[in-house]
Amino acid sequence: MEDVYRELRTVIGAISTLKDTLESTVKRLSIAEDRLGELTRTVEILNRRVSEVDRSIINIRSLFEKVGNDIEVIRRQSTLLNENIKSTLQSLKSLRKEISEELGGMRYELKDKITRLFELESQALSDISRIHGMLSNSSIVMASMELDLKKREEIVKNEISNIRLVLLDLVTGIEELKNLLKSNE
Repeated sequence: MEDVYRELRTVIGAISTLKDTLESTVKRLSIAEDRLGELTRTVEILNRRVSEVDRSIINIRSLFEKVGNDIEVIRRQSTLLNENIKSTLQSLKSLRKEISEELGGMRYELKDKITRLFELESQALSDISRIHGMLSNSSIVMASMELDLKKREEIVKNEISNIRLVLLDLVTGIEELKNLLKSNE
């Protein structure tokens, strides 16, 4: 009878130990599920931040395209204005040459040509002033775009830094989860 009693106590002890082990395992699994939920949320945050970085990169690309288009427009306008100035200067040269050839006694014609010369010079100065105005405006636009690009670049850098932190947290969480699962084995 005593042997049966000892055996019964041994079985009861084993059952109690098994119960404690099961409770401990259930607690560890609960902790692992909580940590897995945290990791899932961290991955969702990471996905959102990656999407934000993608949108920022798309915005930066469109700004670069705008800048390229604006530069091309300015180049074309500058080329046209340069051609106009060259044409005006050529006309001035021709007019001056004609004036010097016809100076011999043609005062009235000379007066008209001098007036025309002043008009052409005035037009050339006006064209030059317009070029300076356009270049000044394009410089302001380019400076504004450059400032906007720098701001967007800073935002992208910050997002990348945040993503790195989230990835480090994710790696740490995965390591903790591995260790927790190893301890359950």
